[in-house]
This record gives sequence, structure tokens and C-alpha cells, in this order.
Amino acid sequence: MLIITKDGNWSEWIDFFLTAVIEQAKINIQKAQKLLNLYNEMKDRFIQITKSQYAIPALDAFFKQPIISTTKFIQMTGMPNRMTANNILKSLIEAGLINLHKPSEGRKAAEYAFNSIIDIIESRDVY
Repeated sequence: MLIITKDGNWSEWIDFFLTAVIEQAKINIQKAQKLLNLYNEMKDRFIQITKSQYAIPALDAFFKQPIISTTKFIQMTGMPNRMTANNILKSLIEAGLINLHKPSEGRKAAEYAFNSIIDIIESRDVY
């Protein structure tokens, strides 16, 4: 940085900075495409597995919040009760699409994770 301010050589620094921005943008575009592909693939799977009118709202909830509590899941999906939510969550776990992230503890609701989304976001190219 001293060379830049001392010699006024800003063009090299700007070139370096813009190259980094472009490369990061390419990575983010790839992640966005992978997330879109995952969403489109999971629409049919969530419908087949849950056999519920709440399949797409359930999928949308996980895409908005990949780690989600039962309480938040019910709120975000508009499900009528905890029993419906638990049945759907159980079906998704049994199908291997989501995992129990944290079990319920006292009054604290359980948390579930959609790891395929997290893997893409964190660049663990599993999907």
C-alpha cells in the first residue's frame, strides 16, 4: 500500500481489486445456479415424500432459512399445527433430505438443517 500512495501507482491496485471482484462474482453465480438447480430438483422430491399441500412452503422455508426450528418452520409454512409439521419433518428426515440439527430441549424447539443448501453456500461442492 505504501508503494501505491508513494508512487501514485493506483492502476495496479485497482486492476488487482477488480480482478478479485470479478472472480468472486463468478463464484457467486455458480453458487446461485447450483441453488436454483437444487430447488428445482427438490420441488418434486418434497411433493413425493410429504404428499402434502405444504410441500412447497416447506421447501421454501428451508431455502429461506437452511437451519430452522420447528416453531419457525410452522410460522413460515402456514401449517395448521405442530403435528402436521412434525410429520413432514419426520418424512424429510427419513428420506435423507434434512437432518436433526439440535434436538428439542425443555421449551426450546428442535432445529433441522437442509445440509445440501449449506454445502453449496459454504462451497462444499457436494451437490
